[in-house]
Order: sequence, then C-alpha cells, then structure tokens
Amino acid sequence: RMLLAVLFALAASSAEPGACAAPDAPDVVNRRGWDKCERCGGSERLGALVNIGDVRRADADAVSRVLGAVRDYGVVVLRGQDLTRHEQVEFTAKLGEVVALPGSFEGQDPEPGEPAIQRVTNFWANGTWKGAGKSFGQYWHQDGQFWPRSHRHILSMLYASAAPATGGQTGFADLRGALRALSPP
Repeated sequence: RMLLAVLFALAASSAEPGACAAPDAPDVVNRRGWDKCERCGGSERLGALVNIGDVRRADADAVSRVLGAVRDYGVVVLRGQDLTRHEQVEFTAKLGEVVALPGSFEGQDPEPGEPAIQRVTNFWANGTWKGAGKSFGQYWHQDGQFWPRSHRHILSMLYASAAPATGGQTGFADLRGALRALSPP
C-alpha cells in the first residue's frame, strides 16, 4: 500500500505579505538528488521529496525543513506515512493554522468527525460509490481561490490511502516559473 502526503503553497506575488519568492534555480528538467531532499518533477523549482521520517514525531526542525521546501519547491512529497484522519489534522496543525472549508464548499464531502478534512474520492464516507456524475475538481484550479486575497497563503495537504500505479489525474503547475518565463511588458 502506497501512502504519501503532498503539500503545496499557492503561487503569490512577492509584493504580498507572506508571499513565497521564487528561488533562484536554473530551469533543468528532472534533476535528482539533493542532500536529503530529492527533486521529483518537471522543473528545478517544482517538486521535492523530503524525508523527515514519521510525521507524527516531527519536531520543530523537521517542520521547518518541510515549510522551507514548500516555500522553495511548491510541491513537497512525504512518502511512507500511515496516518489516521486525526493524525493528519495534528500534523497539519504543526505546519500552521488548520482551516476547515466552509459548509457551502462544492465538494460537500467532509470526513465524519474531522471537519478540517475534505474527502476527494469516488466513494462516500459510508463506502458507496458516488456515481459517474460525481467527479470533483477535475479542472485546473487553485486551492483556496474562493478565500479573500489576504487569506490565500494556505497549504493544502493531500493524503493518498490508495493510488493507481499510473495516472491519478492530479497535476501541479509551476506558476512562479511561468511568470519568470514571460517576456517583459
């Protein structure tokens, strides 16, 4: 069973308070290996595999490493985690304030007993299939885009308890890299 946690920071202009500045890294595709952090993705700036061990035992230094990697690489993968729903929320709280989505959120599938977790799955909490017409979020979007601009500096944590060997249809775009690649106005 493959388990992983993914965190990503929303792209933000460096002029905004708390914004993530783009790191100075050359555009190299699929470079691997870097101390205890392995880049895994399509660009030097997007994606890092960070090993901090069991996140339930993460101390302040480990949390700082994760947050630094999120700031620098946008998407961070923490492999090999086996967490209960409550432990997911506890780890999220180590990273910052836990934010529950509003009741009017389009997905309308919160985890029973853990309102801070929004289930993104083909099955309802009781195990029944949602049906062919119940896909959610299958379009390019920015998590938290509905929040006021001053509250968009959030991290989203995705926890896969089951993942297909290929596909999965989750993608991430390096908007900081795209902005840097634009020609001057």
